[in-house]
Amino acid sequence: MGLSLLSIMMKRDRGDIMSWTKQQALEFTLKTLKKQFGGEIVIIDRNIHGHAMIRVGNYFFYFIYKKSHLNTFNRQFLNYVSQKNSISGLGESINKEYLLKVMRMKATLLFTYMNYPYAIYKPSRWKLLAISNIEGDWSSNEEWCDASLLLMFCGKNNLIRKQDKENEYKTNDYSGNTVLQQEVTYCFPIKLLERLI
Repeated sequence: MGLSLLSIMMKRDRGDIMSWTKQQALEFTLKTLKKQFGGEIVIIDRNIHGHAMIRVGNYFFYFIYKKSHLNTFNRQFLNYVSQKNSISGLGESINKEYLLKVMRMKATLLFTYMNYPYAIYKPSRWKLLAISNIEGDWSSNEEWCDASLLLMFCGKNNLIRKQDKENEYKTNDYSGNTVLQQEVTYCFPIKLLERLI
């Protein structure tokens, strides 16, 4: 039985676990996916920030390597955490553009963390369904991918933040031009993640 994210964090704080790099985390994830799902592994897209869209057979995965959690979740979303039946503690976030990309591909989000080697986490479909009070049997409905459930959960609970500063991004029209934009991120409690391995 694998360790929970909180158990790993406690071990890390005691110094029992070392860190790993983006490349090590990606290689471990690829080996794990190959073992669990078989089929040819193809990295469709990858960026320097530690993100990769991966295809394994007929399945798609969106790999994210994180250096840290959203430690200010409780403070940033005080209105949410003060509500009855809310979840407080550490948070996680994903940029809107990446979340929408994951939804389009009907991919499974995979989170790895610098200080939690050999652990891969994904959104828990069952926790998201339960906390979102969705009725019916959505467990096998392909339209309700984990990213869709996260988007719905964050929207319903106003767990969306816009950065104060503008960042410069390249346009997608191959012109080489850039545009200034305030990043929009969807935030959620890490307790909504479950360990894949």
